[in-house]
Amino acid sequence: TGTEYASAETKNIEMQKNHENVGFWRLMPSAFITWIFAKSIRNASVLAASYGMLGAVAYAGWYLSFFSASIVIYLLRTRHNSTSLPRSIQYCYGDLAQCLFCLGLLYRLNNEVWSNSVIVAGFYGETYSAQWWGAIIFSTLVPAVYVFIGGMRSSLISDVIQAGLAFLFLFIILGQIGADENFDINKQPEGGYAEGGWELLAVAVIQGLYSYPFHDPVLTDRCYLSTPKTMLLSFTVGGFVSMLFIILFGIIGVYGKQVAGSGEPQAVGGALGATAYTLVNFVFMTSSMSTLDSTFTSTSKIFGLDIGGWFKQLNSENRGDKIGPLSLNDVKYMNKKHVLVGRIAIIFMAIIGTLPLLADAEALNATLVSGTTVMGLGPPIYLLIFWKWRGGEKNEFGWYRSPLTFTFSFITGVVYGALYQANGQDAIGEFDDNLTWGEKFGVGSYAVLLGTNVWGHICCTLAALLGFILDQ
Repeated sequence: TGTEYASAETKNIEMQKNHENVGFWRLMPSAFITWIFAKSIRNASVLAASYGMLGAVAYAGWYLSFFSASIVIYLLRTRHNSTSLPRSIQYCYGDLAQCLFCLGLLYRLNNEVWSNSVIVAGFYGETYSAQWWGAIIFSTLVPAVYVFIGGMRSSLISDVIQAGLAFLFLFIILGQIGADENFDINKQPEGGYAEGGWELLAVAVIQGLYSYPFHDPVLTDRCYLSTPKTMLLSFTVGGFVSMLFIILFGIIGVYGKQVAGSGEPQAVGGALGATAYTLVNFVFMTSSMSTLDSTFTSTSKIFGLDIGGWFKQLNSENRGDKIGPLSLNDVKYMNKKHVLVGRIAIIFMAIIGTLPLLADAEALNATLVSGTTVMGLGPPIYLLIFWKWRGGEKNEFGWYRSPLTFTFSFITGVVYGALYQANGQDAIGEFDDNLTWGEKFGVGSYAVLLGTNVWGHICCTLAALLGFILDQ
């Protein structure tokens, strides 16, 4: 922004201007397009091919995260003057809780790098071919370079452009599909659609409302960029737009099932011809780059501010008293060392986030259940809304800091996620009733996943309450 080396007074004035300048028409498109991941629209297409339009609607259920994240953080900002989610967690739940939270965020960001670049690479060559690796490197390098130079501001500006392009390309593709007289969106495939769509929708609603949004800093970081009211409006509209985009993209999957026997975007694009194949490619490229630039921005914030704020050597000599996670408002404590750490973190994440592609496909599939693994984030973060501050005459009966609340809930979620990764996915295919936890809810492919999430969220909530009672 050009103010990182200015005086404290100048920085605070500039920060207030920045909050006012990130208005609705910058924040809403940015929030929308950064959550239209390449893997998300691919999943929407594939699910629609398997479960009909119900599959796309089910996947859109995760986009309830827009509403839950924005409402929670709006209340935190207006009730408790929260300036950063990691900072609020550290204040109420302690240093270990903030460390665990940051590890959960980094796990999510690491997944975002490879899982988005690999979708784009599928358009350019066979897996592990030279062309495939070239697409992986290029689609990761481009957003890393411009975020390395321009930070969050470059990400916001590019997001607005990418959002417009994504909708333009989608409507052109849907226009071509609509021109096919043989296409009938209500036509059932031979044997009908698979069972399990309603169970997946239930999983999406549970995670989207209760836990999923809080492990994605790409989403939550943007909740602090503008004034609370502007943020809430931007995320409300952005959430509806995102859900609409996902559902509309499901039409492509249904069409692909009828003409190509698959909802894979490459197959659908190929069936439509060279022009449509290129447009589908453009949709995935813009969505991947918009996600990756935000991923690198959030990575730099975690290392440069959330973690970097703990180290005195990053602060100048006359500002060494501020120890702990820094928020975007703590500009008077920031200097070029924080910027350097953030830029190094971008390079680090670009490399580390690509390494999982060297593993086998089964290991990659196991990492996609991150939403189940972090279900323990919901209870302690919702509790922050009702936190009673201790200290002073008016708050002498407030609550003590409660490390066990966060730790018990978070670890319970990780255990459930690990159990599901270990044998829950096998149980999906084998319908094995001898699970070591929970039970199946419903029928079809996602009965085990739904059972895991229902019992997991209940146990995480009870664990958080137990930890809170013990600490008080």
